[in-house]
Amino acid sequence: DSYVYLSGYSGGADVDLTVGGDVIVEVDDFYAFTLSGSSGDATLNVDGNFRLDSPNGSVFMTEGNGPATINSLGDFDILNGVLANPGTGTADVNFEGAVVHDFTNNGTISNAVNFNVASLSTLNLGTSTITGSGEFNLNGGTLGVGSTQASGALQPGSGGGNLRNTGTRFFDSGSTIIYNGTGPQFIGNGFPSGSNVNLTISNTNNVTLSTSLDIVALSTLNLAAGNIVIGTQTLTINGTLTGNGGLVGGPSSTLNIGGTGNFGTLTFSGTNELLNFTLNRTASGLVTLGGDLTVVGTFTQTAGDLAIANNTFAISGNFSRTAGDLVVTNQSEVVVNGSGTLPSEVGLSGTELGTLTINRSGSTFTTNASLDITNLNLTSGIFDNGTGIGITSGGTITRNAGGSMTNSPNNTVNLYNVTYNVGSPTVTGPELVTNVLSNLTKLGSSSVTLANAIVV
Repeated sequence: DSYVYLSGYSGGADVDLTVGGDVIVEVDDFYAFTLSGSSGDATLNVDGNFRLDSPNGSVFMTEGNGPATINSLGDFDILNGVLANPGTGTADVNFEGAVVHDFTNNGTISNAVNFNVASLSTLNLGTSTITGSGEFNLNGGTLGVGSTQASGALQPGSGGGNLRNTGTRFFDSGSTIIYNGTGPQFIGNGFPSGSNVNLTISNTNNVTLSTSLDIVALSTLNLAAGNIVIGTQTLTINGTLTGNGGLVGGPSSTLNIGGTGNFGTLTFSGTNELLNFTLNRTASGLVTLGGDLTVVGTFTQTAGDLAIANNTFAISGNFSRTAGDLVVTNQSEVVVNGSGTLPSEVGLSGTELGTLTINRSGSTFTTNASLDITNLNLTSGIFDNGTGIGITSGGTITRNAGGSMTNSPNNTVNLYNVTYNVGSPTVTGPELVTNVLSNLTKLGSSSVTLANAIVV
């Protein structure tokens, strides 16, 4: 049997030892390497890698009441053997420096050994686990988790995931957690939701929410590679969204966007559908769609603008609005279909709107905006268009029997087209403006009666 003490067994003095290379504990017989054997303060600075590969060996942080510290600038591997703290002194393993520390644990961590990640450091756990009764402290640094367990890479308690220590887990403001597994991953309800921690998805196999998740103000959801799957949960983002990945929604998914300022581009991958979508982003808040989006439940616009860009935004359920506009271009498409309540006024901003389709029986879509529409489809319901809506030159109003508008287009020069596609007798309305009609087309099986004389 062999015993080595950095600070002596009985009344040892303080020791601060720096090793410029690797520290390797590798023996076959029983072996104990103890940092602090008694009351001495023992610090081991490892500029290279630390490796414990001793099936019958142990590294004891303390055996007495003196504190012990390992400051690591490299990888930390427990391939065989035990890392333990049988004494009463505090035991800390600190990952330092602006480097990535790969961590492997195929051995045992027992007693209260604390693991701390400094602000510039990245601790990459892969599929390994941190166990024992010590603390885990992410002090502004980065933690990479690769567990693919269905209950999540971060779970409370010691039952699963990458962190299984039973001591306190602390995630400092500005810290980052990266999901970088090699298979499909799950967030887990041990993620510090609601704290000022950044989340990065770096997994092309996607990462799924296990429970509702809150990305708070000043924090970032970075979809560096792969997507985040909302599933049946609620994703709340009060910070910003970056990266090339997207959100995977669904008919049971809920997305809340709050915070302030420019949010970035909201891109969906695969299923571009949400049950509920709330936009409450103040101080010139702006969310830009990076693809089509359909809201089947409730769209709540409390504050902030939603830029449609060259995409289709479909509202198939309730629409509640306090403030904010739908920012449109000549390539944007807005569709109101399905059923549900609509606000007293819908804010539209921009100079042109590519397509507006109103297909909601018994409902009125009201706006006081001033812009020109290229394709206005009055399928079902009422378009209360105020006095500022015009039709672009060469544009078309297509009206079905169940659709109508309250005011004539604000056209004095631009020639536009009107098409009736009706299955029941229909009387023309304000959609027809004499002297600015280019083409008048009648489709469908039923008749159209002119309410007034017109010139085409």
